[in-house]
Amino acid sequence: MKFRPFALSAALAASVVFAGCDSDGLSPESVVENYADIMFAKYSDALSGAEDLQIAIQDFLDSPSAGTLEDARDAWIAARVPYQRTEFARFFGTPIDGANADGEPETRINAWPLDEARIEYIIGDEDEGDIDVDLLIDLNLQPGTGGEPEKNITAGYHAIEFLLWGEDDFNGGFNSVPGDRPYTDYTTDEDADNRSDFLAAAAQLLVDDLTTVVEGWDPEVAGNFREEFLAQDALVSLGGILSGLATLTAFEMAGERIGAAVDIGDQEEEHSCFSDNTINDYRDTAVGIAEIYAGQYGSVSGPSLKELIEQASPDLAGRIDTEIQDIIDAMDAIDGPFDQAILEGNPVGNAQVQDVRIAYETLGESWEDVASALDVAVENGL
Repeated sequence: MKFRPFALSAALAASVVFAGCDSDGLSPESVVENYADIMFAKYSDALSGAEDLQIAIQDFLDSPSAGTLEDARDAWIAARVPYQRTEFARFFGTPIDGANADGEPETRINAWPLDEARIEYIIGDEDEGDIDVDLLIDLNLQPGTGGEPEKNITAGYHAIEFLLWGEDDFNGGFNSVPGDRPYTDYTTDEDADNRSDFLAAAAQLLVDDLTTVVEGWDPEVAGNFREEFLAQDALVSLGGILSGLATLTAFEMAGERIGAAVDIGDQEEEHSCFSDNTINDYRDTAVGIAEIYAGQYGSVSGPSLKELIEQASPDLAGRIDTEIQDIIDAMDAIDGPFDQAILEGNPVGNAQVQDVRIAYETLGESWEDVASALDVAVENGL
């Protein structure tokens, strides 16, 4: 992503104050521990989705056809769901930000927007050498053949998305449809072998990076982020949780992903521009927030952030429930693909996207109110 994560400051550690636990045993410690359990489950599911995607991609590369290409695309869309529902766990030095890892996995997992010309240049460059995982790591976000270095993305979901769909077909703007790369790009095209190597390497790197993130939250791994997260003062960890939520909603979603896209009106600024999956992406991000707020994900359930807030302010806890649902409802109200809704000549679509932006901004402000109610300091990246 465009925003660089930060570590919790010493000031944050020194500033948090909170009561112990109530008669039912609800406490910051229990909420933080359930949060860690949910993150392990969520990232494990994201890894499983990436592994299924890798299998589908390999099946396609072994037997290229329109059918196996479509199967790989379906696997990509399915893999997006569990990952997008983890995005609130960023911006406070977590494994996705680079804790217990070499570099920042997020910048190789979900970086955007992508300059597709850079990928095509690498695929067609005879002097580049073998296209493998190491090369993709070396070239990701590095200066290349002109353009903007932050768009020189060679790894992650969106690199794979481009390799599966190809460029978005704008058809003059208002009839935009997803890209429709022919499977023959992997058979008879002069760069078919290099393109196949790039796709296989990108799938492997996605699995590798998500494996690293899972290990950071794994309760069976000694000395990892989870162990440190649970060992430190629970109020510091709680401050980090709220910092992640505030930054994702107020900065990343309302600003970078939605606000900038509709303000510029550029179809290439949408998150998943090649598959036109952006509305699903942004909706799943809100669903993930709802899950962690309720303290429930699949079979994992425990003391929740909502319950903790209810102790201090029942009205605030209920308000946040409403505001999360407002985001989901606003996403569902967008008529047509996101890249059409943000176009300058589409006032109805613009208004619908602005409703989502406002809903995310409103929720972002509420996390600040939560911090005040709990007497916990947060950073929101703004």
